[in-house]
Amino acid sequence: MANPEHLEILMQGAVVWNAWRKKYLGTKDYFFGVDLSWADLKGADLVGANLSRTNLVGANLLGADLRRANLSGANLSKVQYLRQAHLNEASFRDGPPKNLPKGLTPPLVSVRDTIDCAR
Repeated sequence: MANPEHLEILMQGAVVWNAWRKKYLGTKDYFFGVDLSWADLKGADLVGANLSRTNLVGANLLGADLRRANLSGANLSKVQYLRQAHLNEASFRDGPPKNLPKGLTPPLVSVRDTIDCAR
């Protein structure tokens, strides 16, 4: 469940959001299942944010920093500038398989694989 305060700050734009996030470094950002369709997230710092099952239809992600973000189940249809977003180590999976041997982590799906599969 999304924190309404975080969502309100994010919707004010990247400049306001990034300043708030810098001030409250280490705050966990949960936007699970939120409707961010057509949102202007250009340049937003969303490193490590939980965006699983979020509706991002048509969102502007130009320069958005989504490193290590959880995008599993997110709707990325018609997203603007997806290739210009920072997606290193972003997860597009529904989570790691259960009962993995200790220390073994599953590979993450890259955005290039996701885009190529959608063609």
